[in-house]
Order: sequence, then C-alpha cells, then structure tokens
Amino acid sequence: MNQHRLFEEDLDSYLAPYAGANLIVNESIMPLYRSGESGELTIRLMDGIKRIVSVRTATLDKTFTEGRDYLVKDGRLVIPEGSEIRIMPWSEYNPTEGQFDCVNGGKLIFGEANTMHTRQYAVTYEPSDDIFAAKYFPTAAPELARSRAILGKREFRLAFYGDSITYGCNASGLYAGVPPYMPVYPVLTAEKLRSEGYAVDYYNPSIGGMDARWGKANAGRYFADHSPDLTVIAFGMNDGTGKVPVDDFIERIKAIVGTIRKINPDAEFILVATTLPNPLSRFVGLQEEYEEPLCELAKSEGCALLNMTELHRTLLTRKDYWHMTGNNINHPSDFLARLYAQGVLALLGE
Repeated sequence: MNQHRLFEEDLDSYLAPYAGANLIVNESIMPLYRSGESGELTIRLMDGIKRIVSVRTATLDKTFTEGRDYLVKDGRLVIPEGSEIRIMPWSEYNPTEGQFDCVNGGKLIFGEANTMHTRQYAVTYEPSDDIFAAKYFPTAAPELARSRAILGKREFRLAFYGDSITYGCNASGLYAGVPPYMPVYPVLTAEKLRSEGYAVDYYNPSIGGMDARWGKANAGRYFADHSPDLTVIAFGMNDGTGKVPVDDFIERIKAIVGTIRKINPDAEFILVATTLPNPLSRFVGLQEEYEEPLCELAKSEGCALLNMTELHRTLLTRKDYWHMTGNNINHPSDFLARLYAQGVLALLGE
C-alpha cells in the first residue's frame, strides 16, 4: 500500500451507499468516441442528473466549468465541442497493437498502475433517480449476527481472501500513487469500522492472478496463525477466465470455508460473486455462471452473499465498462471498488 500520501476525500461520502443516495461523489467516467463519432458527446451516468456539483479530473487537479466544458441535457452529461475535457478517440481505445485482443478486432488499451485513472474524470452530482430502486442492493445479513455482536465488545478480526481485485490493484492509493490516494476496498472497509469506534484487526493475504484452486491450497497456511471472526472470500474473476468448471469452483470455495472453520468453528463468511471483465476482451469466460451456484452455496453453508456480479451487471445497463474500470480488462476503478466496501459494510449492518 502506498502510504506516502493520505486519502484526499471524505471517507463517509465515499462509503455512503449508492442506493438511495442524495449525492453521488466522484463517479468515474472516461469520455470516449465510438468508432466514427466526433463533436458533442453525451454520457449517461449511473443515475440521472438533477444537478452537477463538480466535474474534475480523476486525479482532482483540475475542475471544469459548467456551460463551457460540460452541460446537462435530459439528465445526462454532455461534453460540447471546445470543452477542455478530453475525449479519447476510438483508435486510442482500440489500437492495432497491444497485449489484449478485442473481440471485434485489434487490441484494447490496457495498463496497470494509473493508466486508466489518469484518463478518467470524477463527477459529483445530485441524482434525479436511483438505478438500484427495487433492485438488489445488500442489506444487513442475518448470517452475520455473531460478527455484529462482536463489534464494540472486543477486537474484531476481519480478513479478506481473494485475487487482484481484493489485493486492490488499480486503486489510486496502491501503486497507482495518484490522487485521491484511495485505499484498497478491504482497507476502506476496515477504516470505516475503525472510524465508528470499533477495534479491528485487519488481515488480507490476497494475491493478484490467483484463483480458488490457489485459495484452497493455501488457506491452511495463511490462516493458521489467524483466527478471523469474518472472512470475505472473493475469487471468480480468474477462475472464470480460465473456464474452471462450475462444480470445481464451488468445491474450492466450500473447501476454503471448511479450512477456516477448522481454525475457528465460530467463523462467519461473506462469499463474493465477482464483478465482470470487459465484454470486449477475451477475459470473458464463466464468471456469470458462478453466480447462482455461489448463491446456493452461501445458503447451504450459512454464509452471507455479496453479489457483485448482479450489482455490476445493473451498472452496465447504464454505464459502459470503460467508465468504471481500473485497467480496462478486469479491475475496478475507485468508483466500482467502493461498491465492494459499501456491500461488506451493508451486510454487517454498518
């Protein structure tokens, strides 16, 4: 974790649930012309826009002017010709050379660290509607009653175990090293609990590039000296890309739960159904096929479920993938990563 600078935004505003919000803070966008487009660009945000508070670069170093750099028309953000907001040409997004193939031909722009973040913008606005109204959004889970009882009574042992998303790749506060220096979502979660006065022992042995097979093989080693009260298990992105059969994936998640329960029989769990990869990339695999079986596993094992697959799918009905990605392939932007933290906190009733 890059600790040379402090998080520059307000923790509470970043973790206020997107569902039912009166203010959406720093929603990420990346203005992009599709092939053949030019001139004025209209962008649909997560919610309709009632009033824009600010439009800034994602690195927060420049604020743009309404009426000159952007407009609001019919609840959407409009970037007019002559704006200082840069609109990426399709040839930059879909170059002829690169590491990752685009399903429609050519390659996709890709980069770890701050490649995407420095091309994105942050929009703060009052919403005119709510994308999550009458749709799935996590609420306090009865399966986490013991965890809620521990909070405030003794140190709460909170662990996260997963792949690069849970390690925190592309968070602005990790090796991206750019404002607002947002901590990775597991740290956001722990810090929010600490800000509420709870003592939290935080542990996160997640590693980028790993899958549930690795998680199963190493759970005993990583948790032998830790006895978490609550473990957030978040695999699936790499498993899906590798087309790991559903039954194998579920068996491995179940095995991780079993291993940790041998260490702490009273342990509770949140099982996470992963966010989705870029639909234009060849990283798309079986990620969505894990969703329903993981829901069933959570029920049978007495675990809470954080269905990021459904939350991300809902967002994708309004926002293109490139507006909320950290590397344009499979990592979330700060905006999308915040939803993970919001979900864990909501399940805990916080």
